[in-house]
Amino acid sequence: MSLPVIIIASTLSAWAAFTLWATSLVMGNNTAVYAENGLLENTQACILAITFVIFLVNSAIEKQASRLILLSCSLLCYAFLLRELDVEKFDIPYILQMLGSGAGRNTTIALGFFALTSYASRYLAFYRAEIASFLRTRPGSLLLMAAVFLVSGSVFEDLYAITHHVFIEEALELFAYVLILLSSLTVNSSINGITISQAGIHRAQP
Repeated sequence: MSLPVIIIASTLSAWAAFTLWATSLVMGNNTAVYAENGLLENTQACILAITFVIFLVNSAIEKQASRLILLSCSLLCYAFLLRELDVEKFDIPYILQMLGSGAGRNTTIALGFFALTSYASRYLAFYRAEIASFLRTRPGSLLLMAAVFLVSGSVFEDLYAITHHVFIEEALELFAYVLILLSSLTVNSSINGITISQAGIHRAQP
């Protein structure tokens, strides 16, 4: 059994055990599990923080043009992390509160994505092929699956007719973040398989 498969199996087993435990608490009418800044949200934040760092480290050591993809994944995790945290309630300097919440958060994230997309637009054909190749790898497929679960979770947000609908939303989001974590953990075993010739681009790397 390969290392990526072991990582995926172990992580999913831990997620399943945690979810079953959290579900048992909710079935016991412990709604604090999915409350604001509760168990699920804090777990999500921890997973996103770890994933952000892993993608960032991978982008730093990656020598191929795929570095931009990994930086984008890291920035995406950063955006999700700030979405889950109430930075304005932290005991930190005001400037950090301003940059990590509200308009400041949205502006810094938008500037980050603008910088990455501006650079990628200079080599549009190359990066279009790179992204297509990446999405066909295991880490890319995991990211696509995560997107499906995030969208599914948002559907339950306003379904008040369902008991504990917020728990379902948060549980689906948690699973999506676990999939993103798995993507970051397995990316190095797959990213080297993306080459210029496989992508169909015969030009120097940017």
